[in-house]
Parts: sequence; C-alpha cells; structure tokens
Amino acid sequence: MAYECCFGDYWNTDLHIRVDGTPDIEIAQRDGKFVPIAGKSGDDYIDNGRYNNVEFTRDIAVVKKGGLSVREIVDNLINEYAYMEGYQDFEDSDHPNLVTKAVLTNFSEVNKSMRALNRTTLRFNRIPFWYHVTGLQYTGVDLDAKIKYLTNPYKLTAKPIIEFDMTTGSSTSCTYSITDPDGTEHIYSINQATIRSEPIVIDCEKQTAKRGNNYVLFDIPEGFKEGESVFKLLTGADRITAIRIMPRWRCLR
Repeated sequence: MAYECCFGDYWNTDLHIRVDGTPDIEIAQRDGKFVPIAGKSGDDYIDNGRYNNVEFTRDIAVVKKGGLSVREIVDNLINEYAYMEGYQDFEDSDHPNLVTKAVLTNFSEVNKSMRALNRTTLRFNRIPFWYHVTGLQYTGVDLDAKIKYLTNPYKLTAKPIIEFDMTTGSSTSCTYSITDPDGTEHIYSINQATIRSEPIVIDCEKQTAKRGNNYVLFDIPEGFKEGESVFKLLTGADRITAIRIMPRWRCLR
C-alpha cells in the first residue's frame, strides 16, 4: 500500500499529489544536556522535563489525473498551503487513528520548485506527540454518580482538558480528585469569589486554567497515567451543571 499523508484538511491524494519513497518513522527525543563536572569522570545528564519537536520531510510529485492540468494541480496545492498558518493537523497511513500537529517550514521553497519541476520536498516541524482520535473527544461525567473511569492505553501520561460548567451565584468552591492506577489519590480544588456562567477550562498540557477569556489560579492536575484512573467529584456538586473531559491519549511512536 502506498504511503499517504494529510496536512490540514487535505490528504495528498485530494490534491493529486503522490508521496515518493517510504518515509522514516520519526520519534521525539527527550530534551536534556550533558554537563561536565570538574574533577569528576563522566558527564552529568540534566533532563529538562520535556520532549523536543520533530523535524521531518516528505518528497512529493504531481500525479496527472482527470481533467486537471499539471499547472492547475500545482496552483491548487500552492493556494491551499499558502493559507495554512501555524500548526495544522497531520495524519498519515503509518499511524492509523493517530493525529499530531505540524508546521510547514519551507513554503517559499515549495512554491518555487513545484512551479518549476512539478515536485518538491515538504519540510515540517511537529509537536512531539501523536494523539489517538478517541481521546480527542469530550466525555461527560455523570453528576449523579460523581465518578468517571478513564483508561490510558499508552505509557505517556495523558494531559487532559477538563471543563466545568457552573451556575451563577455567590462565592463557592468545589473539589475533585484523580486517583492513579496504583491507588494514589490527588485532590484539587476550584475556588471562586464569584461564580459566573462561563465554563472553567483546565488544560493540563498547556498548564493553564481559564474562566472565559481570563486566566485563573488553580492547581493543574498531572493527568492520567497508563492504566485505569478514576476522576471523582468530591464537593460542590450543587454548583456544577456539567463536567467534560477530553483525555488526549498520546504516544511518541
């Protein structure tokens, strides 16, 4: 089966483009550095607690099909890619049901070589992780049961988005917990001087909490470790009308 990829809204076949060769499967590396210590043999290694972005390329060429001329195919591709600013979704046939985000970093070069040669090399820079599509959908928490079981299939800790819809009213607080697969419980609180109708959105990957367009200071959960975690609403259920979780299961492969 020929390799295929999708950048933004378009698979290469949608744009009458083929991908030449068999691309490597690139994997993000841990960000760290070696530090020499005077008088000590061997270097110390400092882990910066993050993964680096991944640079990769795809060689493409025009496939003449249907009633479109080669020039029309090239113009369509250039026109679509010209407006793709910043990170775009990237999928490919090597990673079924997974999606990442990438930036095309050499559009000017692509524009020139496609018009002159009808082929080029696309250069991308992507985030370290691939996300399973099932983990990019919101799942609700039953407010009667006040509990949700979530199973992370990957070794990497998932960094979810957690949204709380809260009623308008006076000052209040609520607490919730996330219990790890090993039974360790972590308790978090949401304290609000005045509850407004905007949802509270906690993004564990960005390490931010917002109410509407305003940042607020709440503890950010570490996330869901590999295996079954338990989300539980402990207090404040009378002030909450809905809880939604996008688990964002992620891997490096």
